[in-house]
Amino acid sequence: MAGTLTLSPSAAPFPWASAAIATFTGKAVLNFDTAATGVTLEIDGSKLATEDDIVQSLAKAGGLSDDSEKTTSYFALAKSLPTFTAFPQITAALDSLDDHLAFRTFLVGHDLTSADFIVWGALK
Repeated sequence: MAGTLTLSPSAAPFPWASAAIATFTGKAVLNFDTAATGVTLEIDGSKLATEDDIVQSLAKAGGLSDDSEKTTSYFALAKSLPTFTAFPQITAALDSLDDHLAFRTFLVGHDLTSADFIVWGALK
């Protein structure tokens, strides 16, 4: 059963990761509501309201979940990226990502995972 992802088209920051993983997995229908104040996912009788929880839930439902310590660290990085204001902080974080991806296609493992979506959404 597909869930419903409700989000505002004018949300700032826009929940790119949630929208992308919902579309990619097909596990949630996007509902653009200008009256919405945040992003919410209603799936399997539960209601999720944080982007981290939504991305993890949709990744698990779509078979993309990878429960590793690396995934947790990338979720923390994605949460902190928008808060960086000093140039050295930004370049250090992006250099770390660049170094990690130098010989890899995906952040964790050999396939798309929730970590890829959440970091992409933070960078977008």
